[in-house]
Amino acid sequence: MVVLDEADRMLDMGFGGMVRAILTQVRPDRQTLLFSATFMKNLEDLTRKELSVNCVRVNIGRIGQANENITQLFQVVNSEDEKWNWLLSNLPTIIHQNTKTLIFSSTRNSVDEIGRYLLDCRIPHVCIHGSLSQLKRVEAFEKFQSGKCCILVATDVAARGLDFPVFFKYF
Repeated sequence: MVVLDEADRMLDMGFGGMVRAILTQVRPDRQTLLFSATFMKNLEDLTRKELSVNCVRVNIGRIGQANENITQLFQVVNSEDEKWNWLLSNLPTIIHQNTKTLIFSSTRNSVDEIGRYLLDCRIPHVCIHGSLSQLKRVEAFEKFQSGKCCILVATDVAARGLDFPVFFKYF
């Protein structure tokens, strides 16, 4: 059996050749499972070329449409300084709207920096990034999901495969 979770991400990161090479080394009578929140063209091409003709595709929700319970807001800024200034000046307003807020940041250091700022302001929050133990990440998710904490600051370790039945704002 071969299981590829987030196979589209593997292809996006340039590992398509390696995935194909691995598949050629596994018995041809294998069962192959690919999981992805998005099933982009390059992943569909891989499945057609590498998998048997007896493929089954399971879709959850409508193809090509975002979950209708999510509102995404974007603010375009010109620099890192402008981004920080915008976030820090708007965070108090965001927090007082009584919605769960998910803040994605690109690095562990920036997640920690936002976390320190929120801590200095005595704003309840949890942080998740790849340097935390699995136990700490699970605890943070549970606090966020249960509503004990309404702000989650995370790297892309939390960006894929989240399923919270709540309203989010992305910043």
